[in-house]
Amino acid sequence: MLVTSFVSAAVAGALGVGAGLHWRESEIKQLELNHANERIAIQRVSRATLERQQAAVSKAQSDAQLRAVALRRAADSAASQLDRVRESIATAMRAARSDHDACLAKADACGVIFVRCADRLVSVAADTDQCYSDNKALTDGWPR
Repeated sequence: MLVTSFVSAAVAGALGVGAGLHWRESEIKQLELNHANERIAIQRVSRATLERQQAAVSKAQSDAQLRAVALRRAADSAASQLDRVRESIATAMRAARSDHDACLAKADACGVIFVRCADRLVSVAADTDQCYSDNKALTDGWPR
């Protein structure tokens, strides 16, 4: 009887240890699965953030290119307007030269000064527009 009790206690102990080890193993697997799911979620959020930031940078670059084209068009228009003003001044000076030489000299000097000022203003306006466009591109592309 004693042997039977001892054997049944040993078998019960072995079964208990086996069940405990099985339970612990399933708990460890569940923890590993939870960690893997957490890593996947973090990577998904990181990837979405990266894609959003890349899209913002791409849009900022595209907008900057469109602004650069518009700025070049405006600068070309200003330059052509300036050429027309130069031509008008030259025509007026040629027409008036035969009558009043002193007046024409003064008017010619004023025309030269005007044209130089206008050239400088066109140059400054183009530089200012480019500076604004670069600043806008940096601001639009900056991660938020």
